[in-house]
Amino acid sequence: MNDANFKYIEDRAQSGYSAGIFVKEQSDTKYELLIASESVPSIFGSPNSFEFDLLQSPNIGKVQGKMTLEDKEIEFLLHRDNIYRLETFKGLLLDFLYLTPDFVGWHFTGTLSYRPNDAGAETLKGTMTITPMSVDNTPILDCRSLILETICFTDVIPAYVKGVDATTGKTVTIVCDTAEFDITVSFVDEFGVEDTASAVATVTDPTAGAKSGSVVFKKASAGTKANVIAIVTVSKTGYASATTTIALELTA
Repeated sequence: MNDANFKYIEDRAQSGYSAGIFVKEQSDTKYELLIASESVPSIFGSPNSFEFDLLQSPNIGKVQGKMTLEDKEIEFLLHRDNIYRLETFKGLLLDFLYLTPDFVGWHFTGTLSYRPNDAGAETLKGTMTITPMSVDNTPILDCRSLILETICFTDVIPAYVKGVDATTGKTVTIVCDTAEFDITVSFVDEFGVEDTASAVATVTDPTAGAKSGSVVFKKASAGTKANVIAIVTVSKTGYASATTTIALELTA
């Protein structure tokens, strides 16, 4: 027997690192990263089959039936930024893209929901559930033209800022991995309802070629102490935007 018949070199095996689950709304044209997660779900189940028994055949045959789509649960880090992002997609019919590290992908439609896990001494986590509605079994061999790179915050932005008054306020620096981005700020109350009366923001976008900008938060006017959530979004043409949240403690 010729041993050459059994030689085969496999040098393209991949780990799951850099795989991702991407998403877009029905009206969008490109996908963006859904959320940083600890696993990437595949919703494909095994196809069903049906038997047939013909009197003229000594064998019982089978034909392939429908594929069962499976709900998938994914753990994610439970914090305000991720909760805010998932809330924007909850209940919508979405297009998902399952992407491998070599840019092969499968797309499907479905909905998502999430819940917090039990709290313990370890890192707080939640569970996101993707419920598929329909799927295209044909792989997309190159998804690069279908996805948007996401702007990334490269410096830590505080989750909580106290002592925000109406005179000097507090300055938060915004540093990203791309230059010349735009910063927008809005405010919501504890229920996520827009709040335009409690605080104001003065934005300084990065100068030409710079990757750093800033936001000065101030209480809208002197008075009673209050709390508000600032929603800070950075965006740039050709990129998916990124959003972070800051809990502001407004002083009297």
